[in-house]
Parts: sequence; structure tokens; C-alpha cells
Amino acid sequence: MDLLIHLIAVALLIPTLALYTDTVIQLWDIKSLKRFASVSDVSIANDLIFSPDSTTVAWVDPGVYPQNYPTDPFISSMVHVWNFRTDKSPKTLRDPLDTGAHTNPLNNGMFSDGCSTRTPAFNADGKLLAAISNDGTIQLWNVSTGKILTTFMNERDLGEFVTGIAFTADGTQVASVSEDGTVRLWGIKNGQ
Repeated sequence: MDLLIHLIAVALLIPTLALYTDTVIQLWDIKSLKRFASVSDVSIANDLIFSPDSTTVAWVDPGVYPQNYPTDPFISSMVHVWNFRTDKSPKTLRDPLDTGAHTNPLNNGMFSDGCSTRTPAFNADGKLLAAISNDGTIQLWNVSTGKILTTFMNERDLGEFVTGIAFTADGTQVASVSEDGTVRLWGIKNGQ
């Protein structure tokens, strides 16, 4: 049976591929070409990545528009992380204050596409994960607890749309770049 593959990621330290095929995240051993683990019922995945130690896969579920949108609010996106060596199923990282019904200051206060999350990035030891939200924030999670540690607030009034993030090598800052070319460094300990 042929697979329609939408996303692929390659682990750096072990011979493993992660594939997203319609509603399944699959893990394949590159040497034997055999699937050894999978997660079903994945509605949609964006930005499939491995942690630096190659034991955890993360992907973004971008959320969905209900049939009666915008009357019914957007169902917010979330980040899923799955340590396939220790966990049977993925953890969901979600802002506990996120109800899914958002107005977007960059969109004249109209309903945005929720707090659509994208572009996850792990720090060097894989214990922290950052992701960009369409509301102009960058959220930082503790991967093992699933708790949000901080939210970096971007300059929304300036209309900056964050397009990329990465951790510094020492793990003390998150770097972000906006579509206007602005680069910012955010201190993890002080949130600025």
C-alpha cells in the first residue's frame, strides 16, 4: 500500500524517520525500513520535528474552523509532544487560558484564526519547547510537565508577525524574527 506522506522529520542521533500520513504519525527504523510505533487520530499536523536527543517527536495541530465559523469560535491549535520510548500517547501542550475565541489586534479586532500555533523548537536538552502563536506571542513550555513557563509578548502595536524562532546554544534565550526583519532575543529566566 502506498502512503501519502505530508510531513517528514529525521532524527539526528538514531536511525529514525517520523512521517505524517493523513491521520497518523508513524515512526520508522531507517535501517530495517520497518514501522515501530505510531499515533492515530491526528487531525492534521504541521511542523513535525524531533527533539535534539531524538527521543521525542513534536507536531502542531493547527486547530479547526467549526461549521458555523465565525459564529462559533475557532478551536485552538495545540502542540503535541510524544516521547516514543516512554509514553504510549502524546502529551498536549496548550495554554490553559486559551479558550479558542480570540480577537487579533493585527486584524482590526476581528476573529483571527484563534491562537494558531506553529513552528515549534526544542532547546538543546529537549526539556523546553517554544512555539509561535498568531496573536503575537511566543509560548515556552516545560516538555515533561506540559506546563507553560512563560509567554513572550511581541510588539503587537507595531504589527510584527513572528515568522521564526530558535533557542540559543546555551539555552538561556529564545531568538525570534519577525516578517519586518526584526530580530529579538528573549531571556528565558526574566521573560524579556
